Amino acid sequence: ALKKEISFFKNHPDLKNRIVTAIYFGGGTGSMMAPKEIYEILSLLYKIFPISNKAEITVECHPNTVNSKKFRDYKKVGVNRISLGIQSFQDQNLRNIGRNHTAQQNEKLLCEVLKAGFDSVAMDLMYRLPNQTLENLKFDLNKIKELSPAGVSTYSLEPEATPLESKTPEIPSEKVDREMFYFIGDFLESIGYHRFMQPDFSKPGKECKYVLNAWRAPQQLMIGFGAGANTHYFGGYVWANVYPVKTYIETLEQGYFPGVKGVRVSIDELKHKYMVLGVRALSLEKKSFKKMFGEDISNKFSSEITKLKRLRWINEENDYYKITRGGLYYIDNISKVFYSQANVLVHMI
Repeated sequence: ALKKEISFFKNHPDLKNRIVTAIYFGGGTGSMMAPKEIYEILSLLYKIFPISNKAEITVECHPNTVNSKKFRDYKKVGVNRISLGIQSFQDQNLRNIGRNHTAQQNEKLLCEVLKAGFDSVAMDLMYRLPNQTLENLKFDLNKIKELSPAGVSTYSLEPEATPLESKTPEIPSEKVDREMFYFIGDFLESIGYHRFMQPDFSKPGKECKYVLNAWRAPQQLMIGFGAGANTHYFGGYVWANVYPVKTYIETLEQGYFPGVKGVRVSIDELKHKYMVLGVRALSLEKKSFKKMFGEDISNKFSSEITKLKRLRWINEENDYYKITRGGLYYIDNISKVFYSQANVLVHMI
């Protein structure tokens, strides 16, 4: 079914003069797919799309689904970047968030994938875990320093509406969360990483292209394949694929395109998207906004920018509006300031 969906784009007129720069197997556990399956999909993608010979090809991996052989096989079929869901290097932390892999397993796998010769290896780190202290967090950060992956994505635990909701009283306070947030940033930057998105750090030149394409303003087109996948701005539309998987397969077997909930994106909505998503990459370029829309950011979003400057969450530096150190922690709030009316109504519903 996935192959059938990809094939719908053969000779699509909106692909003219476009080059694919990133392919990402994930948004779920990409490593559930065997190397042979990855190879088959990549082979088809290369037939349908113009793909850069420097394209970043990532597989998102859960520790329980990979081993050293699978890493080597992924590399053989063309994968050049691995993102590994480590979360922590301490067993108690992993148990507290319901992960059924161990600290020893995490360290062993990270060492193995680093030796496999990928262009880039990244990992996820979670913090603000039940009963976690700053000293406990320092252990994980020192392990990152020791093992030295190319990238680290850091996420504060949000237990609401998850099986961890019952642990809410054990979750560190917002004050501790903020302290951990800034400590992580300062620590990683002190050992050679730089923050290229609010939660994402990398060594120089190892930034995730997929993330930058999707979030940095101006945002690039993204086509999502598979059940429940999302596509952004292709042909001027956004849409989500049908879900669940069974319905997705049945739809394609009957010869139908699986996209549902398609909406044409207006120019005004794109201006808001430029800001809402762009602030997560920590700076907004005035020149590219003017080139795209024929209007100055300062004219379109005058009141919003004034408000954020007053809060000291953004600064104006030459051709850019940049998120301040104080604004980093409040990136979600900053994004919401730029929501369009339609976006506000969607989130209210």
